[in-house]
Amino acid sequence: MNRPAPPHRRRLGELYGLRVLSRLGVDRIVRIIAATMLLGAWALTIVQIRPDLSRPTDLLSDTSNYLAAGERVRDGHFLYRLTAGDRPAPADNPPYWSTPLLSPPLVAVIWAPLASMPGGFAEYAWWTAGMAGTTLFGLLAIARGKTWVAIGVALLSYLLGVTAWSGNLNAFLVPLIGLIWPLTRENHPRARGDYLAGALVALMSGLKLTPVFLGVWFVATGNRRALVAAAITGIILLGFSVALAGTQAYADYLQIGGATATVGGGGLSLVGLLAGAGVSGRIAALSPALVAVVAGALALAVRSRPGLAFFVTTLAVIFASPVVRFESLALVVSAFSPWLRWSSRTMPNEHPGHPG
Repeated sequence: MNRPAPPHRRRLGELYGLRVLSRLGVDRIVRIIAATMLLGAWALTIVQIRPDLSRPTDLLSDTSNYLAAGERVRDGHFLYRLTAGDRPAPADNPPYWSTPLLSPPLVAVIWAPLASMPGGFAEYAWWTAGMAGTTLFGLLAIARGKTWVAIGVALLSYLLGVTAWSGNLNAFLVPLIGLIWPLTRENHPRARGDYLAGALVALMSGLKLTPVFLGVWFVATGNRRALVAAAITGIILLGFSVALAGTQAYADYLQIGGATATVGGGGLSLVGLLAGAGVSGRIAALSPALVAVVAGALALAVRSRPGLAFFVTTLAVIFASPVVRFESLALVVSAFSPWLRWSSRTMPNEHPGHPG
């Protein structure tokens, strides 16, 4: 039986503004504030904070760098060093890198056919797709996640805004990593979702490498179909990439990866932070591997709570890399995926396996 509200609360409720807030409820107010912060950060980024990101065809932008890599593959040039006539790219940023590309060769192979498109179409299409993917996933997390998820997205809104407009691969990883959860936990028929999730992890790993740690989550949840799909897709993509970019590109990438691992890259790289704090370079270089081992052990330890295991492995995708930029933290939003309501049948706190 509902009791009438105390007199003082009834009087406060009669005020128009408070009456509206009372009807909305705390949860809805939090979501409105979070969405406003995200869209505000999204708009402010392109208008004031980073207006340079509005021009994806500019030299030295991320999209221009990917295009340059595609041109070098298309023209049969060295992928990880510039030669005469190559499109300019930031190949000298000591002590972090001295190469025009830090990603695996697959991204250049994908961009090779795009490099022949006229008028900046490829750059703008790539940039728009990444912007839409990150922004829509952020809004989805606010609308369909638990209340604390909306708060988390609000706190990360600036990073999401910069990532959305950046044209960087991270703009695609935010929604793609987030999709791995519903594909493997809620898709019907499940087999199709498992195979697709495995293929997506292989694709992301070929582009950015560290998403391979999501394979640990497949192991933790006993998802053999996803593991098989990831392995087969990875072999196919590797063969395709070697055929177009050449074995020398992979030899150069391994050498560059080893060099980067000793100094780190980006403001939040554990390697760079430890080296800056005076830790021996050889010891600091082991920190990404240590993160990967600890995250893998934790994911296996909490395998009875798949959502928590997914969260842990997604954090490994971020911090087990020797190159961690400030904007990389936008990927934390992907880790919230288990606490989103992906279907009308499943509420955020009712996911199979108790995501935690």
